[in-house]
Amino acid sequence: MKQAKITISRWRYLLLVGVLFMLPVAGLWHIAGLQVLTDVDKGFQFLQGQGLARTVRTESIPAYRGVITDSRGEPLAVSTPVVTLWANPQVIDSTSPGLTGLAKQLSMSRDELQQRLSRYSNKEFMYLARQMTPEQAEQVLRLEIPGVYGQDEYKRFYPAGEVTSQLVGFTNIDDRGQEGMELA
Repeated sequence: MKQAKITISRWRYLLLVGVLFMLPVAGLWHIAGLQVLTDVDKGFQFLQGQGLARTVRTESIPAYRGVITDSRGEPLAVSTPVVTLWANPQVIDSTSPGLTGLAKQLSMSRDELQQRLSRYSNKEFMYLARQMTPEQAEQVLRLEIPGVYGQDEYKRFYPAGEVTSQLVGFTNIDDRGQEGMELA
């Protein structure tokens, strides 16, 4: 039996070789684009975001300061929860009617609040009030003003007052020990 000779036309052969050549070239072009065109290419920005989302980070979580007691169990230093209110001035709308209520809760006039917001207008963070009671802060946060946030913190109280201050020491507004046993 005679075998049939398979013939491929020249144009089909060139098309196949061209496609097989262009596939790796296109892949290399795409890879080079991801490396070189970092500012323009949305694919690069997507990949960079995905990489950052999967990166392991070390985040320090400050510990709650315990109660310091004397030998009889009497408290010398006690922490109580407080809330610090902060704002992003770039998000807050200065024409918002909620600013009047916010200013009232912060014991200032609307004009004073707007002056503070305009002073920090190029920043993304400013303190509104430090170490408010949780009840006061809840009233402010209930206004639901976009750009106003609360941060839970602790404030140190010394029931014995100045009597034990040389031994116990004190903490600063950020609850970091400055002197005495608080520093240790």
